[in-house]
Amino acid sequence: MIVKIINWITVSLVLSLSTGLFAQRNRTSDCNRSIERNSRSYLNVAYNQAVFDQPMDFSHDKFKGVSEFENAHFKSDVNFGHALFLGKAGFNRTHFSGVADFQNTHFSKPVFFDAASFDSVAIFDKTEFNHRASFVQSRFHGKANFMVTHFHKLANFSAVRFDSL
Repeated sequence: MIVKIINWITVSLVLSLSTGLFAQRNRTSDCNRSIERNSRSYLNVAYNQAVFDQPMDFSHDKFKGVSEFENAHFKSDVNFGHALFLGKAGFNRTHFSGVADFQNTHFSKPVFFDAASFDSVAIFDKTEFNHRASFVQSRFHGKANFMVTHFHKLANFSAVRFDSL
C-alpha cells in the first residue's frame, strides 16, 4: 500500500511538473470524443507501476523519447488517440480497466503490450506501427478494434486471447 501511495505521489508530481497541471479535464466516458486542446510534448516518461484512478487524456500528445507505462493500471478510460510516440514505448503488464483508445496513434519505434490486459474496448483503429509491435500473451476481455491498422514490421500476437470478437 505504501509503495502504491508513493508511486501515485511520484506520478502526480511528474505530471504536475511535466504538464504544468494535474487536474481532471471535462470528459465523458467516451474516449472517441474529440477534445480540442493544446497537445503536450514529453522527452522521456516513466509511469511504471503507476495507478491512474481518473480518466486520462494523452490524445494528440508527442512522446519524444522512451515511454514506459509498464505494470501501470488505468482504472478508467485512457485516450492516446492521435498521439505520436517517437521512441520505444512499453505497456507490458499494463491493466486497462476502461476504454483504451489508441485510434490514429503513431508508433515510430518498437512498442510492447506483452501480457497487457484490456477489460473493456481496445481501439487501435487506424494506428500506425512503423516498427516492431508485440502483444504476446495479452488479454482482450472486451472488443478489440484493429481495423485499418498498419503493421510495417513484425507484429507478434503469440498466445493472445480475445474473449469477444
